[in-house]
Amino acid sequence: MAALLALTAAAAYGAGDFLGGVASRRAPVTAVVLWSHVVGLMILLFAAPLIGGSATPQALAVGAVAGIVGGVGVALFYRALSLGTMSVVAPVAALLSAMVPVLAGLLGGDRPGIAALAGIAVALVAVMLVSREGQTAETPHPQMLQAVLLALAAGLAFGLFFVALDHTGSDVGIWPLVGARMASVTLFASLAMARVTTAA
Repeated sequence: MAALLALTAAAAYGAGDFLGGVASRRAPVTAVVLWSHVVGLMILLFAAPLIGGSATPQALAVGAVAGIVGGVGVALFYRALSLGTMSVVAPVAALLSAMVPVLAGLLGGDRPGIAALAGIAVALVAVMLVSREGQTAETPHPQMLQAVLLALAAGLAFGLFFVALDHTGSDVGIWPLVGARMASVTLFASLAMARVTTAA
């Protein structure tokens, strides 16, 4: 069951990455993140009571902090996709988002196996090679470099998002995600309103 859920989540993330990257080339990143998170919040509000768990103050508060960090990560990621090549930006961000929880676990006393540590090392080398190959005539070096740096920052934010969710407590269902989306929607709605006010 865990493997099936992981595969489903990976497919959903992949589809979201593609659609978000396409949308970010045609609309402001703030608007793309805002509307995608509004849709996500509506789905979560419907699903959370069905899944169960307790909407504790700690779960919602930690989820809110995670949501702000994760929301910023999504904005950085979409911006990177709008500048660079998806085949480079996506794996760079994915690597960092996986490494941060591993490092947090190591600092917390976890001891992953040799295979897991070797996999991280191989992934690092692979991402560096992919980044070098990602430079094309359509994506000049300075722009690609900016995209990679944004992808690194986005991956760091995603990793911190997962680390924060790990501290929401047990038996809380997906309520921390509700808190996360409420916080990110509030953040990006405020940014969108500020943008409109400034433009006026």
